[in-house]
Amino acid sequence: MQTVLIAVLVIFSLAVAGLQLWTFWRAKQAQGQPAPDTRSVDGTAADDARRVYYFFGVHCGPCRAMTPVVDQLRPSHRNLIKIDVAEALPLARAFGIAATPSLVLVENGKIAQVKIGAMSEKKLVALLEGACLVGLIRDSVRLACGWRIKQTNSALNTNMPFPCCYPNWLPTAA
Repeated sequence: MQTVLIAVLVIFSLAVAGLQLWTFWRAKQAQGQPAPDTRSVDGTAADDARRVYYFFGVHCGPCRAMTPVVDQLRPSHRNLIKIDVAEALPLARAFGIAATPSLVLVENGKIAQVKIGAMSEKKLVALLEGACLVGLIRDSVRLACGWRIKQTNSALNTNMPFPCCYPNWLPTAA
């Protein structure tokens, strides 16, 4: 009996891990694709080249934790568009949303990034304003570990999709 229970738990764990991998793979595949028609939900952000769509579900726990942060940021960031997947299911399907909460960054009519899961306010503001998330991570590591960041003067690789996010920095012991 115990062996059967362990086998069931292992199979269930593998199924959950496979579903998560499939969700992240699907989000990665959406990057670079043309964004679907969003005129019905864009409102005042219709003319902005950079828009972030926040897909949420009312019964989703992480969404309930993140929605107050989104509501707080929306008045100062008109390019943050909040979409309930139950009310806009065709749009969520067109974007390929497979999990909530999801944030989709659209730049110049193309899907630039898809973020799945809850996000801190600092990272959300960075995504909205186009700041470098790697810089935020670097600063967090520096503060947490007491590292100094040694900047190098070599040129950035401009073939990368977001050149600002690939700084040439090396952590050095303080």
